[in-house]
Amino acid sequence: MKHNEKFIKLFDKKEKTQMLLIFTFFGGLGSAISFVDYLSGLIFLFIGVFALFFLIYKKMKKLFAKVYRITITNEVPRFLQEYWLKKDVEKLEQYYFWSENNKYVPVVFDMDKKITPIHPFNKPDPVVTSGHLKRSLIQKASEVLMKPEKKEVAEALKTGGLMVLAGGGALVIISLFGELTKTPPGV
Repeated sequence: MKHNEKFIKLFDKKEKTQMLLIFTFFGGLGSAISFVDYLSGLIFLFIGVFALFFLIYKKMKKLFAKVYRITITNEVPRFLQEYWLKKDVEKLEQYYFWSENNKYVPVVFDMDKKITPIHPFNKPDPVVTSGHLKRSLIQKASEVLMKPEKKEVAEALKTGGLMVLAGGGALVIISLFGELTKTPPGV
């Protein structure tokens, strides 16, 4: 379900006039200034184009919302990102919305032109067998992980020695810096 809106019909007369005036003002100003200073004229022309695109972007953000649509065509699933009118998106039920970057985005499944929500986590509970229970009682992996190593004392001594060396080096640097900053008595 893509929108069939014409681009020019999305704006009312007031918005079209506003965009035309802004672009004409900055474009004309940029053209006039470009005879004196080429770079300044180019900057004003760029401001006019940027303002025009900003107003268009703001209007599109207000009118359209992002929708993820999953379709199956010729037994090939496709994951599409579309933009629908917000009034159509607001008609969807709460089941369609997923969280993406702390914003709700509808995700729809389009099967034979019928739009349905997706519930990927609604699965039946698996059947538990005696083999599953027996495997859950085996704790060899956790015993291996929790066994302490014999080198812990040597590692602790090595780390402590490195810390003492680092502290001593810092004291040497501080004392050298203090000697360098002293002024001789005759100066």
